[in-house]
Amino acid sequence: MNKANRKLLITRPKPSADKLASALKAAGYHSLCQPLFDYQTKNQDKDSSAELDALLALAPQFYIFVSSAAAEFANNVIPLTQWPTGQFIAIGDSTELTLNKLGIAQVETPAIQTSEGLLALECFDDVQGQNIIIIRGDGGRELIASELTQKGATNRYFGSYQKRWFALSQTDVARWQNENINTVIITDNGLLESVVQ
Repeated sequence: MNKANRKLLITRPKPSADKLASALKAAGYHSLCQPLFDYQTKNQDKDSSAELDALLALAPQFYIFVSSAAAEFANNVIPLTQWPTGQFIAIGDSTELTLNKLGIAQVETPAIQTSEGLLALECFDDVQGQNIIIIRGDGGRELIASELTQKGATNRYFGSYQKRWFALSQTDVARWQNENINTVIITDNGLLESVVQ
């Protein structure tokens, strides 16, 4: 299928959906932005702060951020520059850039920007007895924690945000049909499930 025939539906939340749409337009693709969710604070601020305080008191050796949103929402609870010394790991370039903007200059990012790529980082070769906090949203893959646990690390999650799913109407679906959408961009399992439903 050539560019002219490919009609893309972008399901990511704003503003990343708009950024992707602009890049696709510049590359000659037609796309439609239809975010299926946005982000919101997961817990009451006091509960989140107490939970994060308790995790930081364990003096983790590693902080793993699985998305830009995870970093931004965690920073809203307790600024990252106030966290105890530890190694900051980002799943990808976008998350690394977000951490840099939030005041964290030294961030390690895998060349292959996936959970598997992150686990292949040399710093995770020997994590026996290490404390690791994985900062993410509500749910997600368990691969990182599972693999690091097998290597002897103690992993804890901090859920800094949750997804707020939008209800889709028949009008939305009709718009997809009118736009002749034939390709859907899916960036996580939750999006896939939502589109199928």
